[in-house]
Amino acid sequence: MPLPLHRTTSSRSSSRANRPPSLTLSPSSIYNFDETDPFLSPTTPRTAPLSPRFLHPSSPRTPGSPYSQPGTPLSPFLRADGRPQTGFFDNLPIPPTAKRARGKTWIVAGVTACFLLLLAFSLHARTDDGGIEKPQGVVLAVHDELSKLKDWAGSLTGGRIGSATGGAADDEEGARTAVVGSAFSTTEDDFVDDDGESEIRIKPLPRPRLPNLEDHEERYLGFLPHSGYHNQRIALQNALLLGKLLNRTVLVPPIWIGWPTPTQYYADLRQSWLNIMLSTPSSFNISTLTPSSPLNDPASYPSTLTSFPCPTCVADNATHLALVSAANERKLAKWREKGYEVRPDGFPIVPGLGEKDCKSYSPECRFTYKDTFLAWDWLVDLEKVREEGVRLVDRWDMRERAVMDLLEVKEDDVYIIEDRQVYDFQFTDALNSTDPLISNNTLPTRWNRLVSLPRLSELPHRVLFVGSLFGTNRIWTSDPSQARAEATFARAMAFKTPWLLRPADAIVERLGGMRMRDGFVGVHARVGDGEFARHARGNMERAWGELVERLGVREEVREEMWAIASREREEREERERRRNDGHRVKRAQHAVLSASAGAVSAWASVDEYDAEPERQTSQAKRVKRSIVDDLLSHIPYLDSTQPALELRNLTCRRPLHTDSRFSAFNTPLYLATDSRTPELDPNLAPFFTSFPCTFVLSDFDTSDVARNDGVAVASVKQMSRLVNDLDGVGLGRLFLPFLEAVVAARGRITVGTEHSTFSAFASTDLHDAYWEAVR
Repeated sequence: MPLPLHRTTSSRSSSRANRPPSLTLSPSSIYNFDETDPFLSPTTPRTAPLSPRFLHPSSPRTPGSPYSQPGTPLSPFLRADGRPQTGFFDNLPIPPTAKRARGKTWIVAGVTACFLLLLAFSLHARTDDGGIEKPQGVVLAVHDELSKLKDWAGSLTGGRIGSATGGAADDEEGARTAVVGSAFSTTEDDFVDDDGESEIRIKPLPRPRLPNLEDHEERYLGFLPHSGYHNQRIALQNALLLGKLLNRTVLVPPIWIGWPTPTQYYADLRQSWLNIMLSTPSSFNISTLTPSSPLNDPASYPSTLTSFPCPTCVADNATHLALVSAANERKLAKWREKGYEVRPDGFPIVPGLGEKDCKSYSPECRFTYKDTFLAWDWLVDLEKVREEGVRLVDRWDMRERAVMDLLEVKEDDVYIIEDRQVYDFQFTDALNSTDPLISNNTLPTRWNRLVSLPRLSELPHRVLFVGSLFGTNRIWTSDPSQARAEATFARAMAFKTPWLLRPADAIVERLGGMRMRDGFVGVHARVGDGEFARHARGNMERAWGELVERLGVREEVREEMWAIASREREEREERERRRNDGHRVKRAQHAVLSASAGAVSAWASVDEYDAEPERQTSQAKRVKRSIVDDLLSHIPYLDSTQPALELRNLTCRRPLHTDSRFSAFNTPLYLATDSRTPELDPNLAPFFTSFPCTFVLSDFDTSDVARNDGVAVASVKQMSRLVNDLDGVGLGRLFLPFLEAVVAARGRITVGTEHSTFSAFASTDLHDAYWEAVR
């Protein structure tokens, strides 16, 4: 029985309204599937029209396809010349992008027929509900058998990855949801049955990990995180490494999400943590957290402040301190004059000003930002650090005296390595044994002073407190095991919560799954605000160039495509200028300009602009095609050289390139971005122009017949309803950037934005962690 080809429905987009219909080529896209059906059975009658698919009709810029020429008969039982169809292979035309000789086509057709014949008996078996397997099951089974043959033939890196490893799927994604591996798989028991509208309240508290109070020889290390999420992540990784080198148990703080606390030296960071705890006591669920608690007062701990003074440091510069004090007094006087209540952290509460009125980090808006706190264990897999012998204790209460109570130690048992300015200390073993604990750094680096690790390990104090541990190369040793430990700690930071992995699994599956050789690719594009908005054009041009180079596109072809993309971007900008008649900037530019003028993106609370990013690049892997790969490439429905054929419930924005020189640009691309209007943003235009199958998050979380067959990924909406039960703060807005990073990191190639700590994580450590699980 021939596979049916169906007429597509008209798109809601006005630009496609009058285009001729196109055909579907993907075996998983023959019908409109209801994603709640575990067997992906069709829910649309054959007589009903289907939505458009990825292979669109021709455009003025792209040569036409024989599948989309006006007047081409689309009946599943008629040939192109109008005569009745006579055989199965009449429905398997060779795609125009892979022109094959007729003789080779007949050879391949014969081989395929043999496979179908050999599989007929097994595929005729009845399903669990007594029904017969459907035609698309035959095609998928052939693909599975060919993939097995390919593995047997020795092509170890080919084939589909992660789609046959088991694991529960999203309720709207069916049995084919990609599972990355046991370390990241999810189960239905992790989720709740609800009405789909109400809040989902969770308590992201630590395990907790408690100290062994009977061991009086145990020593501990505590630090003070700051800034956005990824700076806190980097600080934690450095703390784990320092704890390993010093053989100290690391005190794990909570994750502070909300208004980013700036980089500060120890005394100021300690006060910032006390202020936020007193401002949002419900977040910490601590009965002793009151303004009058004796645990609020700092103790008189011995520290480096007196033993190793730093008269040139910012914190000890009398002139600078006087200026800061005067500025703070002026601010407080202004707030009091206006009658504003002042919070413990010195920010005012402005009557009548709401969250919707604040789109920036102005001091008046501080009180509208709702801070919340998460345990690291709730988000990542800290148990991995045990592989390096690092011990952990949870420090949910950040007050110094509270730590003393937790560990049952005295003031003399505590020592503080007290930094006095930003990037003050670097910890290293490069000093001689005769050098002091702390010495000035004479090298031209950003670190002000050096701390001797050998001398630090000799300190007898049971508790060692340090301030900021953020910064690349904050810990530097000649120990060859450091690199291995750093890699382990970085992999431990991969998101593990099922609230993120479940929608990510569903989105990745729709993009074709995690495929080493020809799967989708990801770009982490930070363009929404601040320095990222100001440098967006150059950053995106570099990201585009890196992606295309890693896809193996020759330099002359890259230049040709870039010329096409640049010309189209300029033409579009010129049309916008003419349409606006010189009186208004186009919407995309206005969005970017307004962002850089003060509005902040949803990523602002988790990302930082790093002037000295860590340079980590990986070489794109090139795999020689095997004989069976070539066989697969000759069968249109199973063409492994056309990743777009693996898309499910997705429609590409443009026709595929038919010029073989541009075939790499047909690779599906997931564009993770904080741009408010991605398709209108001129900085992102080169991606949409050169990669026909470019997708953004809105293509998955919003029902759209023209883009996703009207089937949204329901678990994205479910994730958006998460609320911290302790303080009532919604977590959905926070988790959306994390979800974007997870999806982009699962692309076989992931490219990030220069200077972004978020992008650096997504394109290196997060990417490596997820791909390690499937290799």
